[in-house]
Amino acid sequence: MHVTEHVYLVGRGSWGGYEPISGGGDCNIYLIAGGSELALVDVGIGPNFARVWSNIKKTGFDPKGLASVLMTHTHWDHVRALPELRKRSKATVHAHRCSAQAVKELHPHLGAGPAAKELGAARARRLFRIDRVVKEGDTIEVGDLTIGVLELPGHTPDGLGYLLTIGKKRVLFSGDTAIGDQGRSKGCIGWLDVHWG
Repeated sequence: MHVTEHVYLVGRGSWGGYEPISGGGDCNIYLIAGGSELALVDVGIGPNFARVWSNIKKTGFDPKGLASVLMTHTHWDHVRALPELRKRSKATVHAHRCSAQAVKELHPHLGAGPAAKELGAARARRLFRIDRVVKEGDTIEVGDLTIGVLELPGHTPDGLGYLLTIGKKRVLFSGDTAIGDQGRSKGCIGWLDVHWG
C-alpha cells in the first residue's frame, strides 16, 4: 500500500479491525524507498514474514536492496521476525540502547524465553542482536534519504521515532507512541508498558 512518496505499508495485523496484510499479530511495518537502498520500520511478529517480503516485491522493489531496519521499540509484535529477517537479509538493525540491552539479556517480555528455548540462547542472542545503537539527533542514511532519530520514551523506555523529510512534508514513524483509535477512544497516545517496571 503506497502511503506517500517513498513510503509503503508492507505489513499490518488485524489491529483496529483492519484486514491484515501480513500476519494477524503484526505491528504496522513500513518500507522506506531511498532509491538505491530500502529500509523497514519494524519487522513484525515472525511467522508471516514471508508475506512482508512478498509485499515488498509487490511494491516493485527488490527486497535484496534492504539495507536498514529501524526498530521503534522491542515489543514482541515489532521484533519477533528479526531471526527470519536475518535469514533473508544483511540489513543493519538500528535501535535504542535499552533495546540492545533488553535483547542482550533476552528480556522475557520480548518473547526471548520461548525464543531461547526454540533457538538456543546463544543463537537467539545472535539473531536478535542490534547492530547499531542510535539516539536522539542521530541520522540514518537510506540511499538518497536522511532519516532523523527522536527518542520517544513513554510507551516503553526504548521508544524511538524516525523522522523522514520529503520536500516540505515530514513523516514520523512513531511505533506505538501514538497508537491511534482503540475502541471508543480516538487518537490514543500509546499506553505505558508495565513489563518494564
